[in-house]
Amino acid sequence: MRIDKELRRLSEIVVSVADKNGDLLNLYESLENFENLFASVQGLRQLIYSENIDSGIKKKIFLDLFEGRISPYLIALLNYLIDANKLSKLPSLIHYMKAKAERILRKRQSEVITAFELDETLKKSIDDAIRKLSQGEVNIVYKLDPELIGGLQLRVGDTFIDASIRGKLERFKNSVKARL
Repeated sequence: MRIDKELRRLSEIVVSVADKNGDLLNLYESLENFENLFASVQGLRQLIYSENIDSGIKKKIFLDLFEGRISPYLIALLNYLIDANKLSKLPSLIHYMKAKAERILRKRQSEVITAFELDETLKKSIDDAIRKLSQGEVNIVYKLDPELIGGLQLRVGDTFIDASIRGKLERFKNSVKARL
């Protein structure tokens, strides 16, 4: 089901506001939980698609079911959709918002893989460089992989940089094979 420009923009605003308020992960988890409930609970689908239930009653049911359990941003969106008589668009909106939030959250994940344990000074230098390049807050995880031999591999969001000795040897091997 397609969503119109107005609802797409609204969902982008909701994701953006949750992000700016540091609540994007909570919103994402709420969207995921709601999506799973929608897929598994027949009564919820009937409630959403029913035109015979008064909007005030729908709001009360949603509030009773979800207040304190899902993000207040999602509750506000539910209320808006009920008032605008567009609740049937909710599954598509949730899917769209989840994808948008996921892209933002993934950009903030960083992984540094090294062949050996780094000292704190070197970790701080790497952390500072990643944060400067990412222009924002990044969650940085360090992992060990002795098979790298030396150097490091870095993943920031969707970007992967292989500056390991193993990676250089692999690229060299492939280059020689290609020339034979």
